[in-house]
Amino acid sequence: MRGWERVAKRAMDVAGGAVGLALSAPLIGVAAVLIKQEDGGPVFFRQTRVGLDGADFEVLKLRTMVVDAESQGAGFAVDAGDPRILRIGDLLRRTSIDELPQFWNVLVRSEEHTSELQSPCNLVCRLLLEK
Repeated sequence: MRGWERVAKRAMDVAGGAVGLALSAPLIGVAAVLIKQEDGGPVFFRQTRVGLDGADFEVLKLRTMVVDAESQGAGFAVDAGDPRILRIGDLLRRTSIDELPQFWNVLVRSEEHTSELQSPCNLVCRLLLEK
């Protein structure tokens, strides 16, 4: 991308991220209260992912599982009946509400809203070690 194209794309990302965050803020707020009421733990979950050219970036999501769930058995996928999933977490996952804080990631330039789903660092490392 040329300089002006990069600037225009970034401006669109910021505008889209700001609008998305503003529109989703009430839903994020309600979900945050419900998560906090269920187990008193943190509302948000941060995970390092591997992005373009192997660069790490941090993803911010609403927490849908018990605190420290990864240490209790991280897998490639989480089954619907996984006991680590919070009661409210099941609804947040099914409706993708847990993904709404990613608009913040766009604003702080961690991730662009047009990017593909990225892999968690621990998953990438595990796959590389298996080869």
